[in-house]
Amino acid sequence: MERNVYPLIKQYVQLKSDMRIGNFKDVDWIKDQLFKYRAMQKTSRIRKVYQIRKVTPIHCQMHAVVTKVKEVKEETTIYLVTNWNLVYTQGNTMFADAGSETETMVLKKEHAATVMKSVVVDDIERCPFIYQATQQHDVLYLHIPANEHTMKQGQEELVQEGSMDHSQLPSRKVAYDRQKAANYADQWWNKGNEQYIHFDVDCTNYVSQCLYAGGAPIYYTGKRASGWWYKQYGKGASWSFSWTVSHSLYLYLTNNKQGLQGEVVSAPEMLDIGDVIFYDWNGNGRFEHSVIVTDKDAQHMPLVNAHTLDSKHRYWNYHDSHAWTERTTYAFVHIADYF
Repeated sequence: MERNVYPLIKQYVQLKSDMRIGNFKDVDWIKDQLFKYRAMQKTSRIRKVYQIRKVTPIHCQMHAVVTKVKEVKEETTIYLVTNWNLVYTQGNTMFADAGSETETMVLKKEHAATVMKSVVVDDIERCPFIYQATQQHDVLYLHIPANEHTMKQGQEELVQEGSMDHSQLPSRKVAYDRQKAANYADQWWNKGNEQYIHFDVDCTNYVSQCLYAGGAPIYYTGKRASGWWYKQYGKGASWSFSWTVSHSLYLYLTNNKQGLQGEVVSAPEMLDIGDVIFYDWNGNGRFEHSVIVTDKDAQHMPLVNAHTLDSKHRYWNYHDSHAWTERTTYAFVHIADYF
C-alpha cells in the first residue's frame, strides 16, 4: 500500500497550503471529523487575523518530509513533518514567515480508494516540562523532573534565591544587544546549535540562548532551582530550570533585581526586538511556551521566532497553532536595556 499513499499525501500538503492562506476545503478523503472541525476553526482564525492585520497572502510554499511509515494489516501510519513559507503584503511592505508542524495520519483502503482514517497534528507546544534532551553527538542525556511538586518547589526557590547572591554577575553595566539576539534567533530558528543540548521541548532553551547571544549575563549558582545558567562539561551539560522551562524563565525575569531581568508590559506593541512572550494555553496561570521577538510588522506588532515547533517571524498571537485555545493568555516581558 505504501506506494499508493503518496498522491494522497500530496493532496494533503496542498490542503495545508490553502489553509495557511485562509482557505479550507472540506474533502471526502479525510474521514476524521474532529480533525476537519479543528482545521476549519484554525483556518477561520487565520483569516480573521489577516483581516485585522490588513494582510494579503501572496503565496504559501509548503513541503513535507515523511519521517516514518508503518504498515499493519490494511492500515498505513504516516509520520509527517510539514514546512511552510508564507509571503504576504501588509500595506506597501512585503513580509515572510516560516514554520513547521508534525503530524501522524492513518491511511486505509475504503471501496478501492485510499482515505485518511485519522489525522493528529502534534501540539507539543503545550508541554510545559523538559522530558528528554538529545545532543547532536553520540550521547543521549535525560532530565526528568521528579513530579509536579518538585517543579513548584523549585520555582518557589527560584523566586526566593534569584535575587540574592549576584557575585557571578559583571560589576559594570552591559547594554543588551537586541539585534544580536534577533540575529542569533534567525540563524538557529530551524536547527540546534551544536554547542548546546537540543531538547524535545526546546522553546525556552532556544530563547535563553538568544538572550545570552544578546549579552545577557549567566548567573551560575550550581542549583537547578536558582540562577539562570547553562554549563557544559565534556560531552555533558547541566542547566537551571530557568534556562529550559517557560514558567521558570518567566519567574526569573520578573523577580530578578540585577543582571538579566524583565518587566511585564500591558500590550504586545510595547515590546521591542529581543523581548520575550510567554503563553499560558489553558489560562491556569502556568506558562508553557516562550518565544522571542525578532521583528515588527507594519502595525508595529511583534513577529516572533520559536523552537519545539520551529517558527520564524510568526505573528505573535499564535492563533494558527493547534495548541491555542480560547482560554490562552500571554505575558509580554520587556527585557531591560542594561544588565
